[in-house]
Parts: sequence; structure tokens; C-alpha cells
Amino acid sequence: MDDTRIKIISAAIKAVRQYGLEGVRIQKISELAGVSPGALYRYFNGKDQLMMECFTHIDRQAAAVFEHK
Repeated sequence: MDDTRIKIISAAIKAVRQYGLEGVRIQKISELAGVSPGALYRYFNGKDQLMMECFTHIDRQAAAVFEHK
């Protein structure tokens, strides 16, 4: 997965932990990721798609942990 995409997903997860799912904004995610909002929109269509990608990313990480035990 692209490094910038991972940075955005990681920033989004951090922002959700800080502000809650409803309170998180694209602007804050882009600031935390160190990218412009326009760059974020090159990777994701919007907040809904980004949140789904976050859940998928976390699910993959959890699956990898359980598969290796």
C-alpha cells in the first residue's frame, strides 16, 4: 500500500480516537497526515470511504495477529 495512503489512514484513526467518528473532519485528518485536503481526496472520495478503509485496515491487522498464533 502506498506510504501516503497509510499516513492518511493512520491519521484518520488517530483523529477518530481524539474527536469521535462524528467529530472528525477531513481538514484535521489532512493536518495530522501532513498532506493537503486535495491530496487526501486523490486517495479517497470522502470521509465515508476513508472511514471504511480505516476499518478494513484495522481488520486486516487483527486478522494477521490471529493467523500467526
